[in-house]
Parts: sequence; structure tokens; C-alpha cells
Amino acid sequence: IPGEISFDFPKDWHLTDGWKDEPPTVYVVYDEGVAGKQVTMTITASEPGQPGYQSLELAILKEKEWQGALPEKAEARVAGLRARFVGVPGSSRSAYLDRGGGRYLTLNYSAPAELYDELLPAFQRLLKSLRLPPAR
Repeated sequence: IPGEISFDFPKDWHLTDGWKDEPPTVYVVYDEGVAGKQVTMTITASEPGQPGYQSLELAILKEKEWQGALPEKAEARVAGLRARFVGVPGSSRSAYLDRGGGRYLTLNYSAPAELYDELLPAFQRLLKSLRLPPAR
């Protein structure tokens, strides 16, 4: 997304640019032509004032309560920002990147159990390659 974010993803995945939507979201989908739950990666930007905005802490709490996500003990840095990870083993993994001032990015990977481990490297690649413009 020129001037906004950049990242790498496998060529056989399909990108849908919804960065101008509310909230800004990019969808990356692996389509193997099978019915059922798709393998997806999303990047969503959240900031105060957006319709339906919720704080970073509340977003993580809801993922834990509603999805049964477990927090990962280790924190890391993604694109130079502190990242907090939660996930449902064998189903989904989310990284929350605090951009300050109530703004944050959510990066999510979701897959059916039989494809989760096989395609997880695509999400790891996205995390390692993510680049953001300087903070405003």
C-alpha cells in the first residue's frame, strides 16, 4: 500500500486492498479451491474515533474471552513496534502492534487445523517483512 505499509506474502495468495475502508484492512487469502474455512491473513489499523473502535487492551481481552485465545509469554518487535501475541493453537494467531496514542495494528492469521502449521510460515514472513512509515 504505497505510503502506508508494505509487506511480503507468497505469490499464490490473493490480496484485497481495503486500506481506504473503515477500519482500514488488507486481506490476504490462500485459495486452494476447497470449500469451508479459508486460510487468511489480515492487517487492520485501529485508532480512536473510528466507528466501533476499542482499545488495544479490550481487543486482546475480547479475543481471549470470545475465541479462547491464549497469550504468548514472549513479547517481540514487529516493524520496530512492541508486539503482543495471542492465539488459538492450531487455528489462529494474532499480533497486536502498539503505535501509540491509542492507535494499533492487528495482524491475524487463521487457518483450518489441517493447514495451520503448513501455511504458518506465510504469516511469519509477513511479520518479518512488515514496514510502516515513520510515526506521525
